[in-house]
Amino acid sequence: VQSASADVDCDTVVYMTTDKKCNSYDSPVLSGFDVTEYFSLDYDAGDEAVQGLDEYTATYMGYTFYFASSANQALFEANPSLYAPAYGGFCAYGVSGYDGNNFMTKQTQLWSTPVDVNEYAVIDGTLYMFRGSDAREFFVESSDTDISGGDGLWSSWFGECAGFFNTECYM
Repeated sequence: VQSASADVDCDTVVYMTTDKKCNSYDSPVLSGFDVTEYFSLDYDAGDEAVQGLDEYTATYMGYTFYFASSANQALFEANPSLYAPAYGGFCAYGVSGYDGNNFMTKQTQLWSTPVDVNEYAVIDGTLYMFRGSDAREFFVESSDTDISGGDGLWSSWFGECAGFFNTECYM
């Protein structure tokens, strides 16, 4: 993995991919679910993730994202960093540093933070993914602390760059 420092162009960083990191460039992010749709879903109403189609794709940071429509594809292409999931789409609670079941210290542990694409939260305009409803609930209840912890850990690995994306680790 190339560490991202202030003089690194984040758009050109290429990450080592391994099954252990769940980050293959050959598979779509979040198993092809449309990341733009999460911003209009209502978790509490039971809204579930929307599967994207391989005819509507965009590439961001070398990863492929699928969308349910050309309109969603255009939204993402206009501002991919707005719609890309925090922490690469790995379980935000697991990355937070406050998950009592999963204390992460290095990137190679990301396989231990898979997600259920139907466990999500949009907090202050950022999409967070979770492995289950308990992890989501714990994270949302203390989101300021958990986001600070997750941001700190993620940036210790990737600096100012987005890092890599979850393409293989799902519940």
